[in-house]
Amino acid sequence: MDSFNQVVNIDGQEVPFKIYIERRSSVRVSFGRSCINLRIPSSLSSGAREKHFADAVKWVKGHSQKNPNALNKYKVKDYDEIPKIDIYGQSFPIHITYKKRQSGSGKYDLKKGTIELSIPHEVNGVEKDKMIKSLLSRVCGQLFLPKVTARVMEINDKCFHKNIKSVNLKYNKSNWGSCSTASNVNLSTRLLFAPFEVIDYVIIHELAHLYEMNHSPKFWSIVSQIMPNYKEKEKWLKANGAKCDF
Repeated sequence: MDSFNQVVNIDGQEVPFKIYIERRSSVRVSFGRSCINLRIPSSLSSGAREKHFADAVKWVKGHSQKNPNALNKYKVKDYDEIPKIDIYGQSFPIHITYKKRQSGSGKYDLKKGTIELSIPHEVNGVEKDKMIKSLLSRVCGQLFLPKVTARVMEINDKCFHKNIKSVNLKYNKSNWGSCSTASNVNLSTRLLFAPFEVIDYVIIHELAHLYEMNHSPKFWSIVSQIMPNYKEKEKWLKANGAKCDF
């Protein structure tokens, strides 16, 4: 299977498409989490593929006209107009420089108290947005991992008494966290935008999987014994989760 990315301007907005060329009998286009997905049979000629891509763009435009909010999740942020990032109870100024380089880099400047990002001149639009999000997530993940790890260990020592092999803090949009049978606790950096008590809920949720690797009544009984109002935290995540992002 081959795949490639393409960006199309639809009503003044850059919309990312991901085209998959694969073994299949029909064409399928759908709204994905971060892009429009177009799946085309590999048996078709290049001319036929181009036609289906054009048809997919028309299909997306049609949906956009019917629902003006359909493409909102693909909008990119103008990070040059965002002076700071508020995360994990702290505020950090963001400083972006554009240089002649192949890839982006980011770091936290301890003396200045700023997050410093260096971006290639040529990158713009969706790719620029994606690169900056990745860099911010990486910097914040490294910055707050010690504090988050300490909190995981504190809750574990108080409530679970299990051996935690590792705590990892990385960008994940599909879930807030996970826990493996090898006792590795994984949390999404997006969680850093949530209130501390919501972060605690996700930690408790994942640590409870060290006893029950499922979502059975027994699992929820463990969670509720430690955090009786956990459903309030779940409601918060459902209502505000989309705002928790870089």
